[in-house]
Parts: sequence; structure tokens; C-alpha cells
Amino acid sequence: ALGALAIASFGGADLDRQEAAARHLLEGYPENSEAANTGRSTLGMILTLRGDAAGALAMLEPIDELPDIPQIEMYAAAARSLAIGDLGDPISAEAIASASLARATGWGLAQSRVAGGLWLALGSAQARQGKPREALPMLDRALATWGVPGTLYRAQTLIVLGSVYGEVGEPAKARAVLREARAIIDGSPSAGAL
Repeated sequence: ALGALAIASFGGADLDRQEAAARHLLEGYPENSEAANTGRSTLGMILTLRGDAAGALAMLEPIDELPDIPQIEMYAAAARSLAIGDLGDPISAEAIASASLARATGWGLAQSRVAGGLWLALGSAQARQGKPREALPMLDRALATWGVPGTLYRAQTLIVLGSVYGEVGEPAKARAVLREARAIIDGSPSAGAL
């Protein structure tokens, strides 16, 4: 199940497949087990991608700091930050992403693929606060780590990046990244709210 979730989450562009694998983990393993928390954090991110920020926060509520399982904590924190930003509180979203990135740095995981979700969350929160120039380096890091080609995570990052390029007066770059995002979304069997 964990293998199926990893393939669905990072190797594809199908939210339905990811959700099925995540629900299998959440429902098939004891509450608070590593497998169940993996399912819960993945469902939180999926709900964020589906445009259900409140549902994502409810799913993520039981997950706080999991120092024994840093990747799950980081993934859950990224989803929580993105959801809170979607609900209109970019300052809290930035604080969550920054705190989790500080822990990720302490674990030596700040440049890992999972940390890419935190870079996206941080850049997104900064952009929502009217700080697009500060957001650009964060989004570049997110694209390098989180933005695996062909995945919805890449499309998600490109959409935010396109908006930020527009805000800083680079419409050609905005159009280019948004065209790439559109190609990924159009090729996805289920792309949520993207």
C-alpha cells in the first residue's frame, strides 16, 4: 500500500488513484500508525488540490509534530499551510511553512522532494501577502524539488509561479509556465480544482 501511494503521489497525475491508495492506508491500519498518518497527510494534500481547504484541515487535525516520521510531518505541514492560505490567512500559512522548514533543515531534509511542498506553501503565502519578489526564490526551489515533470504537484507549483510572474511584470514567463501547467492538467484523468 505504501508503495502504491508513493507511485500514485509522485509518479502520476491522477488524484483519484492517489486518494484510493491514501484511503486504503487510513482505513486499513491502526489510528496514529505510520501508515494511517501517511494516508491522512496524503488525503489532506489531495483535498487541498481538490479545492476543499476546510476538509483538508479537518483531515490533518490529528497530525501535529511527528519527529519520528519527519517526511509525514513535512507533507502534512505543507498541506495545512496551503489550506490555511486558501482560507484567507496567508500570515499563519507562512508561519506554518517556515516552522516546518526550520525543522526540515535540522533533519537535513530541506532540499528533499517532500520539503518542496513546504517551499511551495511558503512562496504561496508570501505571494498572497503581496510579496511576489520574495516568493519567487521559494517557488523556484519548489519547482526544482516538488515539481516532478508531469505531476499535478508540478502543475500546482506552475500555477502559483505563473501568477507571481504576472505580478512582477514578466508576462512571457507567466504564459510559458501556465501553458505547461495546462498541458499537465489536460493530460490528467482527475486534476481536482487545478
